[in-house]
Amino acid sequence: PEGPGSIAADLYALGMVLYEASTGHPPEQFPKTPPEWFAKEAGPESLEFHEVVLKACEGAKERRYQSAEEMQADLALLQSGQSVRHLHALEQRVRRWRRIGWAAGISVALALTIALLANWRAKVAADGHAKEAKLLEQAQKSLVRAESAERESRQQLYTSLLEQARATVRSGELGQRVRALDAIRRAAAISNSVELRREVFAALALPDLRFERELSNGSEFTIRQLDPTFERMALCRGRGPVEIYTTSGDRLVAALPASTNRVAHNARWSANGRFLAVKRDLDPTGSIADLEVWELPDARRVLLVPDVRWSAWSFHPYRPQLLTGSANGWIVVWDLENGQKTTRRKFDATPEYLAYSPDGGLVAASYERPDGSGISIHTAAELTVLASPVLPKGIMSLDWHPSGGWIAASDIGGAIHRIDAHTGETRIFGQHKAEAATTAFSPDGRYLITGGWERELICWDALGMRRVFTIGLDSYALQFRNDGGQCAVMTPSGIQLHTFERPAAHREFSEDLGSRLRYAGISSDGRWLAASADQRAGIWDLSVNTSGALVDEAFETRCFFTSDGRELFGSRAKEGANQCFRWRLTPGANSTTPPGLERLPLRRPEGFTSLALVSNSVVLTAANGSLLLPLNAIETGSNGWVPTSQGINGASPDGIWLGIFRPFSASLHVYRLPQLEGVTKLTHPANINSFEFSPHGDEVAVASRWGTEFYSTPNWDRKRTLTNSSRILYAPDGRAMWLTRDQRTTGLYDAHSLKPLLMLPGGMLPLAVSSNGRRLAVSVDARRLQVWDLPELRAELAKLGLDW
Repeated sequence: PEGPGSIAADLYALGMVLYEASTGHPPEQFPKTPPEWFAKEAGPESLEFHEVVLKACEGAKERRYQSAEEMQADLALLQSGQSVRHLHALEQRVRRWRRIGWAAGISVALALTIALLANWRAKVAADGHAKEAKLLEQAQKSLVRAESAERESRQQLYTSLLEQARATVRSGELGQRVRALDAIRRAAAISNSVELRREVFAALALPDLRFERELSNGSEFTIRQLDPTFERMALCRGRGPVEIYTTSGDRLVAALPASTNRVAHNARWSANGRFLAVKRDLDPTGSIADLEVWELPDARRVLLVPDVRWSAWSFHPYRPQLLTGSANGWIVVWDLENGQKTTRRKFDATPEYLAYSPDGGLVAASYERPDGSGISIHTAAELTVLASPVLPKGIMSLDWHPSGGWIAASDIGGAIHRIDAHTGETRIFGQHKAEAATTAFSPDGRYLITGGWERELICWDALGMRRVFTIGLDSYALQFRNDGGQCAVMTPSGIQLHTFERPAAHREFSEDLGSRLRYAGISSDGRWLAASADQRAGIWDLSVNTSGALVDEAFETRCFFTSDGRELFGSRAKEGANQCFRWRLTPGANSTTPPGLERLPLRRPEGFTSLALVSNSVVLTAANGSLLLPLNAIETGSNGWVPTSQGINGASPDGIWLGIFRPFSASLHVYRLPQLEGVTKLTHPANINSFEFSPHGDEVAVASRWGTEFYSTPNWDRKRTLTNSSRILYAPDGRAMWLTRDQRTTGLYDAHSLKPLLMLPGGMLPLAVSSNGRRLAVSVDARRLQVWDLPELRAELAKLGLDW
């Protein structure tokens, strides 16, 4: 069975041969025997021999004869007349008993082993339980250490991300908002902390650029200019043709052949993208050039203007016209429909820069003077001069603010100038490190981006005239898309396209009210905002994005709107300048004009100190007491004065209580309205600077530099005291309040637990909350005024996984 090649196999084969010889059966019938062998008369010899054959043919070779000598021994035994079967039976019996003996021995040994094993296992089990308990204790300790290490690691990551966000927000560099919010988003997955919410507040107030993609057009191109919609780009290599490609698929749509063998360094699109002007310089300085004007998409050259000086050319903002300047002061207006001159006028000097105003009604021109650079602002039709300021250094670029009210100019000294288009008044924005080369306004006029030869761009708040952030992308040229949503930065490697991310959830007002901006009010319908600082007051219509109406005489004035929002009252308590005001409000004539203010009669009583509005009445406080008048009786006045304390007054929202405190005093006198009945006198530990009744009128908070005390109006008991809290402003629902700890720490707190909910960035002070709780007016650094949309702010927080 195991195959040939061994002694056992040969003995097996021999057994089969003997089987065939003794039985006459073929091997396939093995071990079948003839029946006659079992007859009574048959002798035992055949069966004895068959026993030898059976052992020779055992299937398992270990039970087979192991050698020919062993088989020969059995045959010899058979020949001697002895029984092989009996011998084999004896051998089997011996083997059986031997197995039984071995089994018994093994059983005894096994029993002993089991007994020993049981004893050992009991001992091992005891040791195991002890070890298990020890290991469990060690595992628990390891788990505690691992959890502690994980918490510590997460806390370290959170702290690192928070500090990264703080540093980025305050960096004033590219990414100040985008990278800060990315860090905050990662930190928010670890903790929904009030510190993170404060950094979100700060980041959302900033503009920034978010990189999208790069158009690979490197420095080998002398012209790289996108059209106003960023759908096409004009490219030119030196003296070659100008090629127009799509920005989406980089597909060539037009090739504009050169009119002369000159290098092209500058190109401009018309506002509607219909025309492209290409300047081919006739000298290395670019002071003299031929100007090609092409119409697209037909790729038709409509004009070739020789002897154009520097950048003295400008497209009309909406007409098919081009303005050019040449030697000896000639300024020409070209009709691009027919290529003909429509107007030709003589200017006092050779213009170096020309720029139409956004409405096309004015033209700004710069020219060289012995004492610097002159700028002439004149009417486009008659060249009537409106203003002609002089700058001490040469002009590098001119750009009109989209409002048409002023011009930004950069000079070779690196300065950025703001020039009033009507008066010529000049102010300096700031300074570049090297020559300031380019200027570009965002389409809404909110931001100005300038570039210098140090290859750095600076984004300025165009209205507030302050630097917002620096763009260090090895570039001095930036272009805005005509909707302001995207900008292109020209770098040595190509044109980088960025999303221009604007401040979110708030509006900042550009009007300068002066310093110490501490007073503001919002009308009950949320439409009107009034604020006052040490120089003037301003009133804005929040329903439209227009400028505000300014009132210089209403400086440092507390503002109160009537319930219908039609009138505004003002009260100033300043030694030697106490005053009261009353105006009627009207919306602006259109979307670009400020609201109208009509001064209404309001007789200031002798010794006047303060006024406050109570529903449809006004409370006047003076040296001889206080007077409650309906609004319709203000002009006629009344003699119903009631003796009260004099000072700064304020009424509860429910119209029940009136509080009055003298400046630099520690006492608040409380009166019941409308009878002005004296109720109590609350004594504060320090001189009071303000007080505030809760929205439901159930408590009053008295604040000073020392702290804030809260009194219950039902019994006038002191409810609690907050030290290091100098100002309070209740939320309209009374469940939260804005607390000012110091000039750097202000936030929204739960009114009952005083848990901080939302902290404001440093330098931000809450001034007023709208009656629906949607809008919050704040001052920034006691000078800038902002209004935040709190639901929108909360939505921005939710995008980052944060809330309060």
